[in-house]
Amino acid sequence: MVLILFGSIIYPILGYFLGHIYPSSSIFGLPCPTTIFTIGALLLASKQPRYYAAVIPLLWTAIGFLAAVSLGVMEDTSLLIAGLIGIGGIMFRREKIAEVKESI
Repeated sequence: MVLILFGSIIYPILGYFLGHIYPSSSIFGLPCPTTIFTIGALLLASKQPRYYAAVIPLLWTAIGFLAAVSLGVMEDTSLLIAGLIGIGGIMFRREKIAEVKESI
């Protein structure tokens, strides 16, 4: 839920305070905040998402982070954090689901 709120509300506000005001601001609907939102939605899914469903958002976290470093868009560094949380969350959920299936 934190990633969904961050991607849709906090990310644009953070960008504003870092000096990216309209029309150069990143709002929800552009790739970086939408990627953070998507990772949060995948982690909230009632069923475990398949790995291939998470490939594109997780690849975009790496691409966006590299762009953030080269272009100086500091709020995009949150993409790396969201990607790490996403990978960790998906792996953790897969292990928990496997443990439950083994105990049945």
